[in-house]
Amino acid sequence: MNSNFIEFLLKDYSRLYESENFYDVIIKVGDESNFKEFRVHSIILCARSKYFRTALSNKWANIKDGKIYFDKPNSSIKAFDIILKYIYNGNLDFNEQNGMILLEVLKLADELCLTEILDYIQDYILKYHKNWLRENFYKVYQFTLKHNEFFKLNEYIKDIITNAPEFIFNDTDISNISQEFLISLIQLDGLQLDEIEIWNHVIKWGIARTSNLSNELSSWSDNDFKALKENLNPLISFIRFGFISSSDFYIKINPYRKIFEENFYQSILEYYLVPEKRDKSILYSTNFRCRLDSILIDSKQLRFISKWISKDSYFKFELLTRGSRDGFSEQVFHNRCDSKDHSLTILRIKNTGEILGGYNPLNWASKRDYYVTNDSFIFSLNKEDINKSIISKVINSNCAIYNCKERGPRFGRHVDGGKDDLMVYVSDKRFECTKNSYDKLIAQSNQFDEYEVFQVIKKS
Repeated sequence: MNSNFIEFLLKDYSRLYESENFYDVIIKVGDESNFKEFRVHSIILCARSKYFRTALSNKWANIKDGKIYFDKPNSSIKAFDIILKYIYNGNLDFNEQNGMILLEVLKLADELCLTEILDYIQDYILKYHKNWLRENFYKVYQFTLKHNEFFKLNEYIKDIITNAPEFIFNDTDISNISQEFLISLIQLDGLQLDEIEIWNHVIKWGIARTSNLSNELSSWSDNDFKALKENLNPLISFIRFGFISSSDFYIKINPYRKIFEENFYQSILEYYLVPEKRDKSILYSTNFRCRLDSILIDSKQLRFISKWISKDSYFKFELLTRGSRDGFSEQVFHNRCDSKDHSLTILRIKNTGEILGGYNPLNWASKRDYYVTNDSFIFSLNKEDINKSIISKVINSNCAIYNCKERGPRFGRHVDGGKDDLMVYVSDKRFECTKNSYDKLIAQSNQFDEYEVFQVIKKS
């Protein structure tokens, strides 16, 4: 027999909130130009919220004629109504609410110490309002700066900044982005934007921030260029022109020559025209940036692996094959990866999500043979602490790489026919690991659910 009648209790509490009968608290929400008074019940507020237990106590309450008066001038009326309904009936109704209202609800829930719903609200925003978050990125970014406690929202914003920064510049009003934020973004270690894309976004931002500029660049006066220069001058020095092609420089940058300091512009021209006199201190920064087309690793992990390849170089990673995109077969692997030198193989272990792989500075091939190198390595990334990841280096260069058409990537092998240090059975979605030609065992043999192979291209 069902003895749970909670739904009737909640309906009665909801009617009590809507009717305002027997109220003893008047909460004024909003400012003088736009406010609403909510007539509510102290016993319910105090039972549900630690914040109200303090705010409505005899020590702090403003009591007149038997009623408690309470002001919340900086709160949203709509958000407060949503929260009060939750306090009364335990239900959060976000239907037809926009992203800004939901951020207000999140902030208010935190202020009122309703900690049990903070994760739920963040999850709801991230699931149903991603487009709004991207279109209003800078507003959300400023919101998270003031609220480090909203961990999930903060992590999402950090992920956008690092891995999908193009959304930042899709903001409905790019001119709202501050110069300080843009400088910090350009300097960000691991930013996944090509340098010419950064230039295009910076110019777009500068034009949006400069008044009365015509859409026709050819019609700009010297004063127009001067005004744009004043907005962009601090930013230009952070762009790494050495990673922009000469054709892109001529087509997309040269038309804005008047915004450059003459000496700096001449240094850039010298870089392109007189290679032996290149001044890299002007044209490069120590930041690591690349666009990464991967569903397995992020820029931080890629940066870590890149340092194993070379501590002094920058690389472009070009996706050659991905199992879920191109198919899991040895034939696909060899068709797409043979004769491509300097490649990085990434595997994701099924169920655990752990990442392992290997770097081959030589070509993959279908002909059975050993390839000799001291520069290959295999690895396993530690998900909790990347600095505890395993890198396994060559100890027998004669067997560093083994090729055959029947298998995918193969690293190491015993000369007497023992197992590989890492052998990938692409069609079977499994791999084997042992310790023979490399100095460490990186993992136990297992299955994988995704793999990618990249060509590693050194940037000059």
